Amino acid sequence: MLYGQGGYVTKHHALLLGTQAPRQALPENYSVQSIADTARGVSPRVLDDYTGSAVLEAFTVHYSREGTPLQGVVVLRTPAGDRTMARVPADDGATLAQLQTWGRNPIGSDGVVVLGANGAAGWKPLIRAPASSSGTGP
Repeated sequence: MLYGQGGYVTKHHALLLGTQAPRQALPENYSVQSIADTARGVSPRVLDDYTGSAVLEAFTVHYSREGTPLQGVVVLRTPAGDRTMARVPADDGATLAQLQTWGRNPIGSDGVVVLGANGAAGWKPLIRAPASSSGTGP
């Protein structure tokens, strides 16, 4: 299976490859969304104007062509169980380093969502990870 996503995890593409031809072709509009929705159950609310404490649930770091971090994008859970997103700007090197450090998974880190000077939500971890001798990720 090959899988790719784009945007802020808003576009998904998958391709299944095999050594044998399928028994029958799938219709062009084939979808398993209803099956996935039933299996997943209720999704948490997504809050786009949240500020306050939040736990890191998922993240990605966007890089320039030169390999330097442009920003981090984090998915967070609020104390009420809702979900929100925020950014880690390029000038917050300490937080970006914490997200990129090999050998320590930052998922589950406590932090706070604050509004930046530009009005965009930003995330700051409450405890910074100690510098690692193992280096940072790519």
